[in-house]
Amino acid sequence: MGLCAQPAAIQQLVHNNPNVTYNLSDFSAFLDTVPFNKQDKLEFIYYWVTNNIQCQHAYPLMASETNDPNEVLFNYSATAFGFAALVQALCEAAQIECYQVFGYIKNNLYYPGRPFSQPNHAWNLAFVGSKPVFIDAFSGSGYFIHRLEGARLLKKLACIPLFKTKPFINQHR
Repeated sequence: MGLCAQPAAIQQLVHNNPNVTYNLSDFSAFLDTVPFNKQDKLEFIYYWVTNNIQCQHAYPLMASETNDPNEVLFNYSATAFGFAALVQALCEAAQIECYQVFGYIKNNLYYPGRPFSQPNHAWNLAFVGSKPVFIDAFSGSGYFIHRLEGARLLKKLACIPLFKTKPFINQHR
């Protein structure tokens, strides 16, 4: 499958169910009704999250209450940490092994010369069988292209290329 070639059934299911739930237990019950294998369920989770959760680009705190998956579903918005927590919770509901990975991203909140005091980004590592799959649903949901007097314009991606990505870099020096 190409980066932007979602299977038609997954794409249709995402677009037909924009408001699946406001809580994890209902979403988990919905996932049980989806007639897909684990790989397809993982893709559904990714595409649903990137199409329905809005990104908050405020400097995120890892321990924030807004990172709780139920809060993310209720508010339909999250920081990168909330996205990663939601993807992990939905994967667990679909019996897919998934972990949150914390790290750094240089974005519009990065200032050259000022070191990071804590991780400012999160993504997921899931396993379908024994194969690892890297997922960045936060970045896949869109990005801000500029600021105008405090307002931000969100650019939605025409396709969502941050599913099953290869590692971006192998090491820092």
